[in-house]
Amino acid sequence: MVDGVATKPLAHAAATALRIAGARTTADIASVETDLYRANEIESDDTSVLRIRTTAGAERRRRVRNHHAPIPFPLLPEVSAVLKADNSDAAIILDTGIMSGADIVAALALGADFTLIGRAYLYGLMAGGRAGVDRAIQILEKDMARTMAPLGVSKVSELTPDHVRLLRK
Repeated sequence: MVDGVATKPLAHAAATALRIAGARTTADIASVETDLYRANEIESDDTSVLRIRTTAGAERRRRVRNHHAPIPFPLLPEVSAVLKADNSDAAIILDTGIMSGADIVAALALGADFTLIGRAYLYGLMAGGRAGVDRAIQILEKDMARTMAPLGVSKVSELTPDHVRLLRK
């Protein structure tokens, strides 16, 4: 689980993940590890990584989130490599800054298992209720297809980090 700060939503996400894993007391937690990353060179962009393993061996999912800062694309390959090295089945969920289908394609290519689309969903909801949300999703789907076509990719499963060029300052 990755979050920009140790927030109440992070605590709820951790508690929910532990509950799903069957952990009911602190005795059910085998270990807790934390790391700190900085995806972008701005003061508000510290990204904390929280790994919780239960005594039953379950490892809870991670969440990449950095509170309205730029999308942490540079972190995704690193987090993905750590998970693979740990033989983890945890998912990488990107929850920040997704504004287009191209953002979703880049995130998936760089190692995210899926993304959340909070702003796009909310814009659609505000503009047209349920129909607006459906339309926002259609726009994102078409944008994803338009982004993948020049890459010679027709399925998300065909995306690799080689399909993305990260620009550095």
